[in-house]
Amino acid sequence: MRNDILYPYALDKVHSIVKAVDAPRSDIYSCMNCGERMVLRRGEIKRPYFAHHTENPNCSPETVLHKMAKDNIKAGIDAALSSGFKYPFTWRCHVCNQEHVGDLALSPRDVNIEVSLDGVRPDILLSSMEGKPMAAIEVVVSHSPDQDAIEAYKRLKLPVLMVKPGWEDLKDLKSGLAVFETLNVPCRALKCPKCHQILHKIKASSMYGHRCWKCHNKISVLWFDSMDPWPSWSTQESKISIARKVGIELKWMYSKAETRKYIAHFCPSCGVIQGDAYIYNIGAWEHGIENYREDESTECYICPHCEKLFDKPGNEFKQKKGSQNNDRPETFEHPAREERGFQ
Repeated sequence: MRNDILYPYALDKVHSIVKAVDAPRSDIYSCMNCGERMVLRRGEIKRPYFAHHTENPNCSPETVLHKMAKDNIKAGIDAALSSGFKYPFTWRCHVCNQEHVGDLALSPRDVNIEVSLDGVRPDILLSSMEGKPMAAIEVVVSHSPDQDAIEAYKRLKLPVLMVKPGWEDLKDLKSGLAVFETLNVPCRALKCPKCHQILHKIKASSMYGHRCWKCHNKISVLWFDSMDPWPSWSTQESKISIARKVGIELKWMYSKAETRKYIAHFCPSCGVIQGDAYIYNIGAWEHGIENYREDESTECYICPHCEKLFDKPGNEFKQKKGSQNNDRPETFEHPAREERGFQ
């Protein structure tokens, strides 16, 4: 916090919070932290601010900002809990580099400011109704938690959310948190049930414009936004369910060119197989993918490590009777399921 950022807020004579730019000169103001008298400074050059009438070495703008931030966060969570609304928080995971969203008002809980907890004193502590600590919030204004506090949190295995607010963020703290650092918060990215690697989300679309190599009628094909389909996808049942989501029917067909059966496109008019090599390489080059029309799209997931394709979390891909795929069916289960809050 810079030393030249003074007090933009104070309390008026009825103890309501007043912003310096909106404050009338004739009113009486006091400090929100120490309670001493404040005076309004409003000149032609500097932006309006409050200052102590008599200098108080034990009170600083950083202290006031820290106190207001804590009060607003607690008020926001309490209001969400009482009204049944969400109090969202976002953070970027260091492991998967993805942004996650949670909800600190997911279930009934106590919210307390600066409660002593086995060697550490969190700015805000969230506890279950039975008194079990669930998460801590640290408001970082001038410095982050010291090493002793970090070690205590690690020993307690308590999830910690760190926020770094400015004066302009105070109002937003009543409706949610933007977390800049976490501690003891596990990666919640979706993971492959086979190799436990982090899954990548990609978009699958129905693209209209591909021409059948035999009858030359235009048909829709399944298209992935981030890469050409891997050969292994051609024998995964999930490819059929993803295609159906965007209005395309695929089926097991025999390819003379590849001398094998796999899940393939076919022309609705003449019924002829449309090979993957033709669709994604030759056909796309001849007809120009930029000339195709996107009709529908959906999200799906891939594992870059073992090349598994999933249509959605929690979906079980059972092999159909008579299926040509002898691979064992996969059930999507990830050990760190995305949660809306700390349970």
